[in-house]
Amino acid sequence: MPSDGEFRNAVDGKQWTELDQTLIGRRSDVLSFMEPKHFVAVLPAFLRSLVEDGTKTSAPDTLVLVLDRDSEPRFDKIAKHLNADQRAVVIEALELFATSTSGQPAEAARHAIESWRGK
Repeated sequence: MPSDGEFRNAVDGKQWTELDQTLIGRRSDVLSFMEPKHFVAVLPAFLRSLVEDGTKTSAPDTLVLVLDRDSEPRFDKIAKHLNADQRAVVIEALELFATSTSGQPAEAARHAIESWRGK
């Protein structure tokens, strides 16, 4: 597993579409430590993993928590870096994930959606 420095090097200077999806699926833990502006820069890649890979990776474990106002102290700082269209994409990705899975992951995604609907 790459260190945080290796993750930083793997994403530095790249568009989100150029990021290694295997790395994204493995390293969702970095989302808990990123500054909001850096989080927002890689968010599309993690949303893609959420929708395409679902629970086959660890991405939902951290991503859904970080996208939930009740569990993420940085939520408002993250949200202010996104425009209305980007926030709508977050909601859409969470809804797609919630409808494609069940149990606690689906419930967590539905709860997170409510955080974004209020924005």
